Amino acid sequence: MLDALHLRPRTLADLPELWRWLYATPDAEWKRWDGPYFHQAVSGPSLSSTLAIDRGRSQLRPLSDLSMTLLPKWFAGVLNGFAPLFSARIWPQAQLLVVGALLSPGKRTVTAALRVLGLADDSRFGKYHRLLNRAHWSSFQASRVLLSLLLTAFVPSGPLILGLDDTIERRTGAKISAKGIYRDPVRSSHGHFVKASGLRWLSLMLLTPIP
Repeated sequence: MLDALHLRPRTLADLPELWRWLYATPDAEWKRWDGPYFHQAVSGPSLSSTLAIDRGRSQLRPLSDLSMTLLPKWFAGVLNGFAPLFSARIWPQAQLLVVGALLSPGKRTVTAALRVLGLADDSRFGKYHRLLNRAHWSSFQASRVLLSLLLTAFVPSGPLILGLDDTIERRTGAKISAKGIYRDPVRSSHGHFVKASGLRWLSLMLLTPIP
């Protein structure tokens, strides 16, 4: 039993979590236990419009306008580990895409990340796509930073157990120089071989129990 219960006013940093509780899951379990007068569908603002408190007045601001310092300190510290991989010009865009990808329900595409951040109608949406197809940064170096963070958090000592998996991404076109012909693991069987043209991605995974 709690010794004491302390109440505090709602802060701006609380709003994304409150939105997730109320609106992110349309068929949430808790909604089944609402009283008869709550049979209407729960509706509310999208996460792209987050309530901001300014001098006692309420106004709607896009989540992308909120300072990144509103993120939990531990999460901001994790993101800062990747900052040296990006130039100062594109680092803010990279942070927004990461946060948008984490908050996006369903497929984590650039479009979905922009939509959940309130940037669906931004005329400069192309700059976020260029971050992935033109900006100069190394995904290999980013994976090394990520692996270092995972080792520190989950396997500070002891043996490392790694898993390797391959995935075929179906792609065609003369400009895709790395594509090849591979066995399609989905449509093939022991007695039937189906070929697929595309890219073969190898995923290296750290296998460890989650505390």
